[in-house]
Amino acid sequence: MEWFIFALGAAVINSLVALIEKKALFKEHAAEFSATIAVLNFLVILPFFFLVDFSFSIMIWVLMAVAAFFASIGFLFVAKAVRHMEISAASPLLNFGPGFTAIVAILILGEVLTPLNILGILTLIAGSYVLEIDFRSHDITTPFRKIYKSRYIHYIFLALGSYSLSAVSCKYILNFVNPVTLIFVEQFFVALIFVAILYIFYDGVRGISNGMKSVGWLLLVMAVMTVSYRLLQATAIKMTFVSLVMPIKRLSTLFATVMGGELFREHGLYQKVAACIIMIVGAVLVIMG
Repeated sequence: MEWFIFALGAAVINSLVALIEKKALFKEHAAEFSATIAVLNFLVILPFFFLVDFSFSIMIWVLMAVAAFFASIGFLFVAKAVRHMEISAASPLLNFGPGFTAIVAILILGEVLTPLNILGILTLIAGSYVLEIDFRSHDITTPFRKIYKSRYIHYIFLALGSYSLSAVSCKYILNFVNPVTLIFVEQFFVALIFVAILYIFYDGVRGISNGMKSVGWLLLVMAVMTVSYRLLQATAIKMTFVSLVMPIKRLSTLFATVMGGELFREHGLYQKVAACIIMIVGAVLVIMG
């Protein structure tokens, strides 16, 4: 059961990362925050340089850059959503990730949905309905209208779509490189992409400097934790099946929902926890399928 300890540790640390992100975004612009954490993530991963194998083709370099681009877009959209939404509302919606990945895998890799996959996706939709419904109202269309009108929920869905494209790309890339090489090169590209975004749309490196000045130590802690949970997750996956690890990892959304709701005194916490549990069940069904 050692894999379970590693997977559970990854879930706990990932939930703490989500809380730090929310706290940091009280003071920081989403783009500046994303760029700063991207650069710090790469600096934390830099000591792994000697474990990286660069003997792969130009095509793999291109695919890694593409995966990094989609990962960057996903991270930025999540940051924008978390900055403006209650974390106990945003975290459960991230459980749609496996559903998005399953759909992207069907469209790009030609994979086929099993009945369990379909049940899981329907369960995710049911969980999102519970998350958004106002039980004091008799209007059953309220959740659909809230989802339709909320641009921050749209940001999360766009982020999950981007993350899914990145995940499918990484799944293919791992046929040619080891995980350390993938993570190292991808983080390098992500850092470059966010620095470019700051130079094109904002005030360049000054944005990173501002981020470090306002919440620097929190971002450094977050970067260390991010690398840590990814290493724990990779270790757990190496010990057992990924289909066993990922449902445990999904507990991070439940931890973030509960802890974030209590810490930031957010409303409707019990309803959000119930919705999160339903969506975790849906995510597990998608992964098991």
